[in-house]
Amino acid sequence: MHELGLKVSIVVRGPAVLRRYVDERSAQLLTSYLRARGIALVPGAAMAAIHGPDRVRVATLADGRQMPTDLVLLAIGATPEADLARAAGVAVRHGIVVDDELRTSSAGVYAAGDCAEVRGEVSGLWPAAVAQATAAAANALGEHQTVPGTATPMLLKGIGLDLVSVGRVHPAAGDAVLTHEDPDRYAYGRLVVSDGRVAGAVLLNLPREAPAIVTAVRGGAPSRGLEALRSTHWRTA
Repeated sequence: MHELGLKVSIVVRGPAVLRRYVDERSAQLLTSYLRARGIALVPGAAMAAIHGPDRVRVATLADGRQMPTDLVLLAIGATPEADLARAAGVAVRHGIVVDDELRTSSAGVYAAGDCAEVRGEVSGLWPAAVAQATAAAANALGEHQTVPGTATPMLLKGIGLDLVSVGRVHPAAGDAVLTHEDPDRYAYGRLVVSDGRVAGAVLLNLPREAPAIVTAVRGGAPSRGLEALRSTHWRTA
């Protein structure tokens, strides 16, 4: 919309955009990039109401602020709906807990998609949901398909941005973190390394390195000797 000449504002409930998929530094660079191009960011706010007698005219935020607008697009993510499973005694943590074949803790019951927690993660991404649904349906019919890992890349491309997020971008205790930054190009990379293997990455405007690093994350490849790390300078955070 920005490229079409429309004035764009992004209202974000959290302190920055895409916080589920980026770390603090990449969020800062992303925010600076968008604002430098005239896109307004409204952090820490929530939509309360949309008004207009015949079409959208005004959006009211939860704090009472009003924003004149002609179009509202909602992108609020997914929260697993697990109340029915929980009431039925099925194991639920972040989502409905399933094994590698999408079986829940209740015999004969499978879960897939945005409600399913696979290997401790709820993907929330469409490609993962399709793969899980395919495997769950096959297994319910007697097959034994294992679901692919949940490291499905999140891609954002547009207005000169190339953002890739895959796997775990927030390190756990004991994980190592490697970073690369070139502020002049709004280029930034962050790798989370767990037990010597690449567990997750955030890559902003690093299109040359991205394919190999995404492949490494999805395959749990060792970080040592990864060719994509040789083309740019990475340091331990």
